[in-house]
Amino acid sequence: MKAKYKTQEEVPEGLEQFYHEEGGEYHLQVDGLVPKSTVDEFRNNNIKLNKELQKVQDTLSGVDLDEYKTLKTERQQIADQELISAGKLDELLVQRTERLRTDYESRFEKMQADSQADKAKAEEYETQFNTMIVESQLKDAALKAGVRPEAIEDVLYRGKRVWRRTDSNSLQAYEGETPAYGKQGQPLTKDEWFEGLADQAPHLFKTSHGSGAAGGAGSQGRRISRFDQDALNSNLEAIAEGRVVLGD
Repeated sequence: MKAKYKTQEEVPEGLEQFYHEEGGEYHLQVDGLVPKSTVDEFRNNNIKLNKELQKVQDTLSGVDLDEYKTLKTERQQIADQELISAGKLDELLVQRTERLRTDYESRFEKMQADSQADKAKAEEYETQFNTMIVESQLKDAALKAGVRPEAIEDVLYRGKRVWRRTDSNSLQAYEGETPAYGKQGQPLTKDEWFEGLADQAPHLFKTSHGSGAAGGAGSQGRRISRFDQDALNSNLEAIAEGRVVLGD
């Protein structure tokens, strides 16, 4: 099957509906199909542009840019002196003003581009630093709260949607764009957040949590091992308030 036939008789039987007569020839009607003439034109233009580019590169290959700049400056100085000698000071002033304006605009555009690039890089570094601080503190708190080592990545994923670094490099919890608060009306602490997480996703923790916890832990709070010294140290207040119970 071809994209174009000269006569209707050449069109394959049963495919007539897909061809449209135009200019005495029958063309295949398919969305996105580019005529061969267009493709040839595009290819020829591309070859022409490449040749012109190569010609320019060959012309400039032996040019010393520093020498070129020096010659350009000297030429401009000669032209300026000619205007002074001819008494055309107003014309000289206009030309110099235009050169200064063009130079200023060029420098300003470059400064803007450099500033935007620096700003983007600074924002990228800040994001990376914020993520590092949040992950580091949450990981430490997770291990103390009894999170299973293999569940740390899951906890960090959840935590990074809640916790943000403050200017003092501590963490503050948010619900969307609003600071999150605990049961006592104070900013939510990491201990409180992990307690809530233990109720929502007990499978992330080493010991049983929730209403099905062994030994009645669900009715009193979450359970930690009395032999886990790190978990004990990080939950002393919760233990005293009955929000955390000890188990073997």
